[in-house]
Amino acid sequence: MNIHEKLDERCELAKIYADDGAFHSAARVLKDLAATVEQHAIACDRMLLEATADPEVRP
Repeated sequence: MNIHEKLDERCELAKIYADDGAFHSAARVLKDLAATVEQHAIACDRMLLEATADPEVRP
């Protein structure tokens, strides 16, 4: 599952929890999602840095 699919899925789950009044559960899902997105961002930054540091990749 890619990050965009995970975002959609987890936001929908958090919304369902919130609609049912389970706000703590919704918050837990969103906190876990935030950690996942942050890890993804760090990985993307690392890949970008590696790609731009490689002289064969630069134009």
